[in-house]
Amino acid sequence: MSRRQLKASFFVLEGLNAFATGLYFNWLFFFTQSQLHFGVIENLSLVALHGMIYTVAAWFGGWFAHRIGNFSALRVGFAVLAVALSTGAFLPFAAVQVAVMLAWTFGMCFTWPTLQSLVSAGEPGRNMPRIAGIYNIVWSALSAISYFIGGAMLEHLGVTSLFWIPALVHLFQLAFVFWLEPKTSRIEPSQSKHDATA
Repeated sequence: MSRRQLKASFFVLEGLNAFATGLYFNWLFFFTQSQLHFGVIENLSLVALHGMIYTVAAWFGGWFAHRIGNFSALRVGFAVLAVALSTGAFLPFAAVQVAVMLAWTFGMCFTWPTLQSLVSAGEPGRNMPRIAGIYNIVWSALSAISYFIGGAMLEHLGVTSLFWIPALVHLFQLAFVFWLEPKTSRIEPSQSKHDATA
């Protein structure tokens, strides 16, 4: 696999992540309001709790990726996301849903710092604005798509689709990471090592 193909694969993972995480998080609060009868205060508290966990977990996820390896971090992140969302699909109780959201937040923090590292690894400084631009376009476009189709999805596939569709996407990402990691050995050894662990 060439370096260009490897970078493209990382952007595919990023786009899938933006779609799946956007689908769940953008529509979670409609779910809690309609199914769990959360009011404004409860939803705001849930968002605040998410932010608190994210602040710490994002640092830990980046540290883990740097120390243990990017592919290991992605495997942990996608697995936690898939398990958390699968649990949410079958246990529609308020306490469980709060725990699911917290576990989901923790798992997500193993993915975003890692994907940012992978798409920028090995790039000279002059290329960073272009890479950052592509990254932001992919993220915003797929997040927007997830928001726009979410309402129709919930209406036609049921409220549990909020959980099982993103879970399936994360399972696909997990399989893709297992497939992708050995391919990095086919590019130059120094670049492969840098892309896999930078």
